[in-house]
Formats: sequence, C-alpha cells, structure tokens
Amino acid sequence: DRIRVLYRTSESNILPDFETITLVTSTTFTGTNADVAINDFVETLAGDWGGGLAKITAITAGTPNTYTVDKTFFASTNTARARYLNFRDLGTISDQAIQSNVFRIGEDSEWIQFLIYLEGSETSPQIDNTILDFEDKPL
Repeated sequence: DRIRVLYRTSESNILPDFETITLVTSTTFTGTNADVAINDFVETLAGDWGGGLAKITAITAGTPNTYTVDKTFFASTNTARARYLNFRDLGTISDQAIQSNVFRIGEDSEWIQFLIYLEGSETSPQIDNTILDFEDKPL
C-alpha cells in the first residue's frame, strides 16, 4: 500500500500522449513514442497492468523502444493502452502507521499541478483526511 505524490510546475506541449504498448516482463514494455524520456511516467489505462502508474527508469532504443519501470507488475506479454505523463516525484508514503507527512517543493512557480496516486487493496490504505497547505514556507 502506498500513496505516491507527483507534481509539475509547467505544462508540456508534448505529453500527455497515448499509445498501445506491448508488455514484455513484469517491469518492461515496448512502445514507439520518441517523445518519452527517463523519469516520465506511464499510466496503463486498459489491458493488463490496467490502472497502474510507474516511473520510466530506462529506455533501450530500438524498433520498438524498450522501457523499464520502477514498479513490478504481474508478468504479461499482452498489449495495453497507455498514457505517458510528464510529472516529477514529490514523495511516497508507504507506512500505514504514519499520522502526517510534509512534502516540500523546492522550486518557485505561479502554476502547479498534482497527481496523487493511491495504491492498495479494497480496504487500505485508509485515509481519514488530507490537508493541503499552500502557505509560503522558508526552505
């Protein structure tokens, strides 16, 4: 179980982008999108790995390209529909006993977008409340 918080402070003219990918192992897939880079995210929208979100950690150029991700899914060689996203990791909470956590963004921007990804079973993670505090804090 974990809560993964991502952010971006500028919009991309290239991503998000969509394509049908082919799963290769539990941590790799192939695709043909040349605009995807290491540290971008892939979200599987349909098919095996459906609903999954992972950071791209390596790209092996080829026809098609092979992408490696930071999450282990179940092994499959089927196709899936995917969306590539240009976000950055802000932090992850994976301790179920935690009562509060602070994530600090170390850059100034007039615009920010968050992507908060909850991953767990049907009974966890259990979240009582979430407070977003946007007051200026000294770094």
